[in-house]
Amino acid sequence: GSVQEYGLRKNSCYGLFVKDEASVYCSESEVAYCSESAVFLRDKASCYMQGCILKESDVAFTSGLGLGSLLAVKGCGVRCKRLWYDEDRPLDDLVEETRVTLDGS
Repeated sequence: GSVQEYGLRKNSCYGLFVKDEASVYCSESEVAYCSESAVFLRDKASCYMQGCILKESDVAFTSGLGLGSLLAVKGCGVRCKRLWYDEDRPLDDLVEETRVTLDGS
């Protein structure tokens, strides 16, 4: 997709872009090398991830307008520079049996 930033077109890549009332179930998958975030969730969308690996992306999770209705992460491995684009989003109540490693900038 593209994002308008200061009037300049910027191409960006999201691994999973879940919006509106969509529901995504992702199992045993690898989401990697995303220029923006591995998972973008907005509106009333929901995303269930089990046994997945999120890596080599600047940000693991981003929530847009509406914040999404549910993000459930179980038994995943997360290795990104930041967990959330907005650092005030807690993940403790969503993550079960998940390994999180934040790489230095």
